Amino acid sequence: MLDAMPIDDVHFETMLIRAGLLRVAVNALDNAAYSGVMATVNGTLRDRWHFPAPPAEQKELAREVIELLSSPRLSLPQADSLQRAFRGT
Repeated sequence: MLDAMPIDDVHFETMLIRAGLLRVAVNALDNAAYSGVMATVNGTLRDRWHFPAPPAEQKELAREVIELLSSPRLSLPQADSLQRAFRGT
């Protein structure tokens, strides 16, 4: 089986920008919604099945974050950078 081509730098930079924009959107939520979105994101990315679902209005936001952060073609340094961009660290 052939390995997938890694994500090129231009596409990756776009992903970093998107991660920052998603971080701003999540940080703008009230405490309950923020907690629900982050629990869903963290639970899904860590393959944990028991986590509270976010409020209905935030499900799409959580899905976008999960989709971005779980991109399968990222190298380890890219995945780490993307996580840091989203988490603001």
